[in-house]
Amino acid sequence: GDGEINQLDVDFLQGLADEACTPGNQFTTEPFHPAIFMCTLTEQDVILERWMETGCRPQSIWLTASTWSWATDNPNKRPYFQGGGQWHESFDYSDDFFASGKELLLHNQGLFGYAGTYDQVVSYAIPVLFSQHLQSSYRVTDVPDPLADFADPQGRERLRRAMLVLNTDTIFGPVAFDDNQRNIGRDAAGTQWLVDAETETTFNRLISPFLQAEASMVLPA
Repeated sequence: GDGEINQLDVDFLQGLADEACTPGNQFTTEPFHPAIFMCTLTEQDVILERWMETGCRPQSIWLTASTWSWATDNPNKRPYFQGGGQWHESFDYSDDFFASGKELLLHNQGLFGYAGTYDQVVSYAIPVLFSQHLQSSYRVTDVPDPLADFADPQGRERLRRAMLVLNTDTIFGPVAFDDNQRNIGRDAAGTQWLVDAETETTFNRLISPFLQAEASMVLPA
């Protein structure tokens, strides 16, 4: 109500922090340690500082910025923070040409001289997915003519409907669509900053989907 943007309003953010983890609970015999989900842009610095002041020690924190440059800039704060993303280099989804998305990125780095991101994996997977879609759509067609179908409204509608029931594997992971045409082939990449016992360095490990996970989630509290 003071005209300041909530994202930049320290008093407002401290109030949110106190609401999520009540100050003073560290003085009780059975302190409440919540698991907290923080979908933030820059607010986390004020909120985390407030929790350190009040003694709040959540069992777990999921933080949007834990997979951004914030984590690189705050190596002492990031241990055990959880996050998520569309892809992780530990995914071992493969196709006929590459054993994993990471192998694809290394190949492209050798070709172009720079390290790519998951966007490069997606950009590669999209035309492959469309080729799989066309192969599936015309699998029992004697004389397929995709150019004619693309030029015809009814043909395009047949191809669109065929994609709705497409269920296939790509280097980005399994692909299938729900009634809202969202990809439900796999879950997003769940990550957590975990400490390596030998080097005492933290790494952003893949903890879900479970069949792809390279480590188990840790609750430090």
